Amino acid sequence: MNRILIRLRAPRTDDGAIISLIRKELIPLSQTVHPRDAQTLRTLKKRLRNGSTIVAAKSKTAAPIGFIHYEIVSGIIHIDLLAVHPDYRGFSIGRSLLAAAENDGRRSGCVLSRLFVDEGNEKAHRFYKRCGYTAAGYHAGLKCTEMIKPF
Repeated sequence: MNRILIRLRAPRTDDGAIISLIRKELIPLSQTVHPRDAQTLRTLKKRLRNGSTIVAAKSKTAAPIGFIHYEIVSGIIHIDLLAVHPDYRGFSIGRSLLAAAENDGRRSGCVLSRLFVDEGNEKAHRFYKRCGYTAAGYHAGLKCTEMIKPF
């Protein structure tokens, strides 16, 4: 595969591809959000405006093939969303995006990374475990496992 560029999100040109990835790759795995939930779909762009988003793309102007969205709050980096297009899985793109976000967190003084994995998403559980995360608890109301990684 050709070189993949990891860069900051360009909202005007990247958001369409990012929202498509969320709709196709993340929402179907959620136990609490329906794929046609209009409220969730309306809030996606607003959600992306809070925090930071890094994308993986084939060039500076190419549409994203993966992305990670996160927020840094009180010394903790909260990984909110991470998705890679199915055609590009297995090339360490997700790992590269996660590492870039974690590095930003470390530079900002974070001591911990935190995220939630949907119930039943065993691929994500294994991925994050390989990246050094451990389960910190299950949240029944969210139907998610909280995972953490101290820095």
